[in-house]
Amino acid sequence: MDDVGFLMVFNWSEWLAENEVYRDLDNPVGSSIRSADLVTLRKLMTSYVRGDRFNEGLFLSVCMKGHVAEILLRLRELKSSL
Repeated sequence: MDDVGFLMVFNWSEWLAENEVYRDLDNPVGSSIRSADLVTLRKLMTSYVRGDRFNEGLFLSVCMKGHVAEILLRLRELKSSL
């Protein structure tokens, strides 16, 4: 994801603190993701990838919870609406 420029350079931990719905991995975030814009999706995915460096297994956890699948589905939806 980083190689194709999808991930962003920003203060992801601060962003998560401001976007509490995404901070708790047990929150049902499907509806929030389904209405998210491209920048939010990029920030969320970046937060998951970067967060895995400090909390090993985080990315696997969000994959298993379906968060990454929701992001990918939303990206497909955004692309098809262009």
